[in-house]
Amino acid sequence: MRFVRLTLAALFLLSCGGGDGSTPTTPTTPTTPTPVATSITLSATSLSLSSIGETQQLTATVKDQNGATMSGATVTWATSDAAVTTVSSTGLVTSVADGTATITATSGSASATASVTVALSQPTATLSLSDSTLTFASLADTIQLTATVTNASGETISGATVTWATSDAAVATVSSTGLVTSVAGGTATITATSGSASGTATVTVEEGATTLPDTEIDSGPATGSTQRENETAFSFFSDRPGTDFECSLDGGAWGACGMTSEHDFVSTVAYTGLGEGGHAFEVRAVNSIGPDPTPASRTWSVDTTGDSGILKLVTSTTVAGADIWSGLSFDGSHILLTTMIDGHINLVKYTTDLVQVGDPVALTTASDLPAGKSIADHKHLLMGSTLFVSWSPSGDQELYLFRTDTDGNRAGSQVAVVEGSPVMTNDMHLFTTGEIDTQSVFVMYAEAGADRYVTQYDTTLVVTGPTKKITAPVPHDPLGATLFQNGGYRMFGGNGVNRHLIVANWTSTWAPDEPYARVIVPSTTDDWNWFASGVEWDSTTRRWFIGYKHMESEEDAETQGKLRLAVFDETYGLLDRLQVPGHPWFRPHFLLEGGHLYVSYDNQSDKVNLAKYKIAVAGTPTQVVDTDANEGPD
Repeated sequence: MRFVRLTLAALFLLSCGGGDGSTPTTPTTPTTPTPVATSITLSATSLSLSSIGETQQLTATVKDQNGATMSGATVTWATSDAAVTTVSSTGLVTSVADGTATITATSGSASATASVTVALSQPTATLSLSDSTLTFASLADTIQLTATVTNASGETISGATVTWATSDAAVATVSSTGLVTSVAGGTATITATSGSASGTATVTVEEGATTLPDTEIDSGPATGSTQRENETAFSFFSDRPGTDFECSLDGGAWGACGMTSEHDFVSTVAYTGLGEGGHAFEVRAVNSIGPDPTPASRTWSVDTTGDSGILKLVTSTTVAGADIWSGLSFDGSHILLTTMIDGHINLVKYTTDLVQVGDPVALTTASDLPAGKSIADHKHLLMGSTLFVSWSPSGDQELYLFRTDTDGNRAGSQVAVVEGSPVMTNDMHLFTTGEIDTQSVFVMYAEAGADRYVTQYDTTLVVTGPTKKITAPVPHDPLGATLFQNGGYRMFGGNGVNRHLIVANWTSTWAPDEPYARVIVPSTTDDWNWFASGVEWDSTTRRWFIGYKHMESEEDAETQGKLRLAVFDETYGLLDRLQVPGHPWFRPHFLLEGGHLYVSYDNQSDKVNLAKYKIAVAGTPTQVVDTDANEGPD
């Protein structure tokens, strides 16, 4: 037994070391290789989308060099055409418009692609353009057209592909985005197409765009006139729309001028501080071809110190007891003035030297008025020996007409022109067509804007036809007067939007005449020129006499502004103008008689004045009897 134990111990020692006594070596574990993205497989290699905004999700499987899936590998996504389809950072594909695109997924040096086809399943039903008619007044101008494409349900197809074409590139071209450019005079058709739908626009490049413009002065001092003011204003226009203007004063250098207000139809320029003596004004229109070779011009003189005016005050008086409104006529012996006294329309007679004759005669009584109302306004018209009076009560819903003799005796019954009117009846116009018809009386009422309402009566106040609604092609203020002259109606009033004083022209059958609106006193600093209720035409001297209210831009109509009396030639060239001193006078009415201009006006509250002006013979200074009366009453 002892021998065996020794043998086992020896064997144990031999197994623990070499025979030379050195330590044994431990075996080495092999190193695992780093995974590298070697391939990408997409969940789909082709996608088809049939509506705008439709989405499909792509996923990418990335494998390494050993073919093992790399979970969490970074993948970037890109599209070859974002106008057709987009792709998010997570592989969400969204359609944008018809077409094809390629989606690429990349991880390291590995990539994979998927083709995308967007084919809209919603059929194009209509294509409409932003404008169907384009007009160019000059060359190289551009207008942008836009196309709206809708499906059969009327829904707009966003991003629909539209192609553009022109029928004549020598007249007008169109870009791939619908920008139209004028090239030469003529006409062309622009066509936009999307799918089976198309739309067209007609292009006209005016022949005038290839010719030089012509220029015309609309208002300002008449050539050869002498003005008592050292300031003036002109309005002018061209036969070619879209032109610019250049002006020259007294032979000076040409300079840009004629700023045109929004919605305006003329350009204006003003000059102040003009010296005594002669002056010359020229204006020329300029387009893309060049300037008008024959500028329009006016020459005139300034004399602020001499006695050169056409109108010179002779005398004036305050109408006793009158507080507001007036009207004037002449019966062959006396001046007839109608005005408001003690709440009623009264007739007051004067000699031609403004001496009152007798007492006022009341033309209305309480029985004429609707219950609870008062008289708000009136006008009168003398035809032969009959005085016609139209008036409106407070509330501006009714309008009445009656007649009297020249002594104020009523003839027949009062008639209602309109009752319960939704249109303002205040500030009516009362006129006749005496040069072609001595048997008709016209009453017109209107609100600011385009529509006017005219009723025609015979001299016995029988209506001769239904009330006619006439529509002005250019909206303007109706405050003023209407006169029949040279075969048509001349309607004077403010332009409203642009504050010019204008004359609107109508034919004898109430059709708008050409030119319809003509500026006679331009606004150049946002000043107001309006309420031309005083109008007379002298067929012998071929002159217009016009009275109107002038206010600066910030002035109040009730308490500020001035009354201006102006004389124009037949074409509305300014011959003379003066400003009535004193109160902010309002509502002038005129009478031409015996070489004099009689003017009545009020201060809107408690005073009515009557003035007499001498009218100078052309080319001679005015001479008056009473030169101390020039300032007029307060």
